[in-house]
Order: sequence, then structure tokens, then C-alpha cells
Amino acid sequence: MEIRRRSLQFGTNSVLMVLIFLGVLGIINFLGFKHQLRADLSSSHTFTLAPQSVKVVKGLKQDVKITGFFQENSPARTEFKDLIESYHYHNPKVRYELVDPDKNPGAARSYGITQPDTVVLESGTQNVRVRNISEQEITSALIRLSQEGKRIIYFLEGHGEHRVEDTDRIGYSTAKEALDRQGFEVKNLLLLEQNKVPSDAAVLVLAGPQRPILPQEQESLRNYLKEGGQLLVMLDPQSQAGLDTLLLDWGIILRNDMVVDPVSRLFGGVYNIPIVNTYFQHDITREFNLPTFFPLARSVRFNKEKEKDLEYRSLLQTGPSSWATTDLNQGQSQFDSRRDEKGPIVLAAVVTVKGADSEKSESESEQKNKKARLVVFGDSDFASNLYFKSVGNGDLFLNAVSWLARYSELISIRPKEAKAGTLLLTSTQGQVLFYLPVIALPLILMVAGVSIWQRRKRL
Repeated sequence: MEIRRRSLQFGTNSVLMVLIFLGVLGIINFLGFKHQLRADLSSSHTFTLAPQSVKVVKGLKQDVKITGFFQENSPARTEFKDLIESYHYHNPKVRYELVDPDKNPGAARSYGITQPDTVVLESGTQNVRVRNISEQEITSALIRLSQEGKRIIYFLEGHGEHRVEDTDRIGYSTAKEALDRQGFEVKNLLLLEQNKVPSDAAVLVLAGPQRPILPQEQESLRNYLKEGGQLLVMLDPQSQAGLDTLLLDWGIILRNDMVVDPVSRLFGGVYNIPIVNTYFQHDITREFNLPTFFPLARSVRFNKEKEKDLEYRSLLQTGPSSWATTDLNQGQSQFDSRRDEKGPIVLAAVVTVKGADSEKSESESEQKNKKARLVVFGDSDFASNLYFKSVGNGDLFLNAVSWLARYSELISIRPKEAKAGTLLLTSTQGQVLFYLPVIALPLILMVAGVSIWQRRKRL
């Protein structure tokens, strides 16, 4: 009788402990569902969204449905799910669904899907299709969904500029692709044919003109700025564009010099490709901490006589060991205090009309009342195909265009492609990783199980 009573008490206690344990698990699961917490412990932060992605997804005002068409055993299916979970974590308006086109061909046909590993993003009446599953592509698609119409970026042509169609080293095709992903529409502009900058131009880019821009074309540029245009000028040393007077009207002085930086040589470069790590406070360079490279750059300065009407802001400068020289034909350069200007040297600047509203504006009436903005770089090669993907070059170019186009939500560090990492272990570490989970842990569980079984058998 005593044994039966003890067994009943022991059984009751066991059931009670199990119920309490399940209750605690339920509470923890409920709190975890309501208050999610994520931690990315990977060395390369593979599972952490870039600042721009976080900014974009948090700014979504409408629900976004993302449908991924993947076969059940596709490796891209897991990769896509992990990525979209990161977006959903920052904004529950982002919802997703996984569809196997082999098992559900009707859904695939309704979306016009002919190939697996395709993603469709929907918001309202708009939809965007993505084939290259990456953070960069998903973020770009979200940006396009959140925009009401595309803003057009015109590139001036006809004067030896970098062309957006060129895929060679000096072309701007990579820059065009990046602008397309940001939701912009890129077009060429031949001022000799149109005689004016189109009214739908969000930004006009002068990408390194080498031959003279004719007086009537310059007059069109002046009128564009007077009407509140947004102009991005990139001029290399020895450029024959003839824009000195136009730029001087806006207080900008581009000396006919070349910036030399011995620090570049330490990183395997050459003296005439200065490395920039110093950025001034501005929306374009906000939270920007990546180095940039400027091949054959010239200095940018401001005429202080224009301070009454114009606001000048330096964007970036070289290090103190650099200098600007007017001797453009020399080989290995040496600083000459009688001829050269000691660094730091400013390579890019912004000019705005004083009192202009810097906030983003969407309506047509507000667009007409905007004041002009001018961004000037003393180099155009930094955004070419050869250098666009060099550390921060592409981000800096896109930030400048986004600021001119008054798309402040696009100004940030863009998501980078994930890089494979290698874990190197010593022989001892390899043995520990083998014996601990394969032998030691199972043995400990087995011994613990036998001990508990024997203890309960004695009761």
C-alpha cells in the first residue's frame, strides 16, 4: 500500500512538473512570437540587412506580398526564405509565400512564370519580377514599388563624355545598371538637337566632357539651373569643356591641376590616384565611411565673393600628405612649395541657393518651386566601369544622384554581395569538433539515461 501511494505521488509530481514545463515553454514561445529578437553572429554579417535596406523596408507604407517560385529541393529556396525573413523582421507589412511551380503550375501560369527561382513582388496594382535573388535586387525592387513613376536621369552627350551604353573600362554601363536598380530611368541628351534641358529631367549629368560645350548649349545649362535644375558636373584635369565661366557663376573654381597622393602607392596604386577617407557632413556623405579612389583628379574650391547668395559645402578631401600640382606632364611627382598646393585637397563640393528647402518634395507644384542644386567632382573616371565597384565609389556616385533627385531614402550604403568565408582549423581543433559532438555528448546522454532508469527501477 505504501509503495502504491509513493508511486501515485511520484507520478502526480511528474505530471505536474511536465505541465509546468510546457506552460513555461508556451509563455516563452508567446513572448518570442510577439517580441522577436535576432542576432547575427556571422563574421561577415551575412544575415544583417544593409542600412539602405533597413531604411527602405521600414519606410514602406503599403503591404508588399512577395511570392517566390522555387522547386522543393532548390538551394535558392532556403536562401530566399532566410533573406525575406530579415525584411519581415523589420516590417510586418512584408509578407511572403513559397510556391513550387511543379506542384502548383496554375499559380506559376497566372504570374507568367516560365523559369523556377523567380520572385514576384506586389504592392497595390504594381508588381516587379526578380530573377537574381539577392538583397541588392530585393531592395531595388521595393524601391521601385514604393515610387510613383520614375525620375529621369539625363546624361549629356556629344562632347566626348563617358557613355552609359559603353561596356568597356571607361564606359558608364555599370553606373546605368545601378541607377536602373534604384528605380531611375536613364536617357541620353544631345543639347544641339533639343536646345533645352527637358522639363522631366530630375538630374542632368555631365560625365567628363572633353571637347568644348558650345555657347548655346551652355546657355541652356544656365537656364536649366535658373529654373531650379539639378546638375552633376564631373570634370577631369585638362578637360576642354570650357565650363569655367558657367561654374564661376556658381562660385566653383576648378584649377587646371592634378592631385598627387603618395599614400596611394602604399596600397599598390599610383601617385595620381588619390585615396579619400575624409568626408564632410552632408546628406550625400551621411554615414559614409568607405574609402574612394579618384584617378587623375583636380582640386575644387569656392569663390567666397559668392557667399552672399550661395551656400558652398565641401564633400570630401584627400589626406595631409597629398598635394595639387600644376605640372601635369611630370612622372614621379615631388612636392614643390613654389608651385604646388599642400593638402588636404578638396575633390568634390556642393553648391545650393541660400534658403532653399533641402527636404524631399513630391508634388508638381513643389517641383516647380525648387531651387537649383549643383554637385561638382574634379574627376569623372571614379564612376567608370573600371572603378565603380571599387569600395565606395559606386555608393558615392549613387548618393550624389539620389540627393540631387531629392530621393533621400536612397542615400546610404548599398547592400553588398555575400562573400564566401573559409574556416581554418588546427589538427587539435578538428579532433575536438569530432569527438565532442560524435562521441562525448551521446555517451553522456547514455550514461545519464541508464542512471535515471536504474533509480526509477528501485522505487
